[in-house]
Amino acid sequence: MSNLLSTISKEKKKAGLRIFLYAPPKFGKSRFAAEIPNHVFLNLEDGLSAIPEANATPRIKSFEEFKDYLVALMEEEHSYRTLVIDTVDWLEVLISEYIVRMQRNPAYKALTDIPFGKGYPLLVAETRKLINGELEYLRTEKGMNIVCLAHSDRKTITPPIGEAYDYYAPKLYAKKDKDDTTMAAWKEWVDIIGFGNTRIFTKSSGEGFNEKTQAVSSGDKFLYLTDKNPAFIAGSRYKMPDAIPFTYQAFCEAMANALNPNNNETTEKGE
Repeated sequence: MSNLLSTISKEKKKAGLRIFLYAPPKFGKSRFAAEIPNHVFLNLEDGLSAIPEANATPRIKSFEEFKDYLVALMEEEHSYRTLVIDTVDWLEVLISEYIVRMQRNPAYKALTDIPFGKGYPLLVAETRKLINGELEYLRTEKGMNIVCLAHSDRKTITPPIGEAYDYYAPKLYAKKDKDDTTMAAWKEWVDIIGFGNTRIFTKSSGEGFNEKTQAVSSGDKFLYLTDKNPAFIAGSRYKMPDAIPFTYQAFCEAMANALNPNNNETTEKGE
């Protein structure tokens, strides 16, 4: 009988980091990622023309083409150490289109056209298959960092106790009454979820039953990395500062400090 306990070790296999950064359009997400050494962009929205230093594919127009590039990174020799998906919300559109095509019914134009409400569960299943398949292989077997960029979206949440309030989240499929969504799939997988915006604070307006709390932004650009503010989704498996300047250098400094063996506490990713 094998001794399974003998396989337990403090040593970890060298695997890449999983980083999810989201921010408003034109905020500088792609420029941030372009500073990462030995990167390659999987270019989904064709927004890299102003960043000549970006190593990028031509614009990818289908999910099949996207996966072809992943297979090439898996099988061919290359020096890229970081894969940048630009952006995940545009990728979600391609996955949705792929699922509709796979139904082989010309009457279906969108996920909502697929009978019995199966469209969005198929989207979640295909997303999890991608994450646990090609992306996880590149991270664990090829040692590549995976950087997922996304646009932010403003949503409203109504907690069981207290007043409704607005918050920022990635522009992905997420339903307040459903746990199995694409947003949940990405959030569970990544090591760090960072929200880029100007300085965030909450502001209340109205009185009594008409009182409403909103997230308001102003000031310099920051990258928020913990879940201490209900105005956005963020969090990390590492001990990171609440917020840092939205620069690659500041992120590297925070990451180096987090990976210091003397700094082994972690913070929990926001719900």
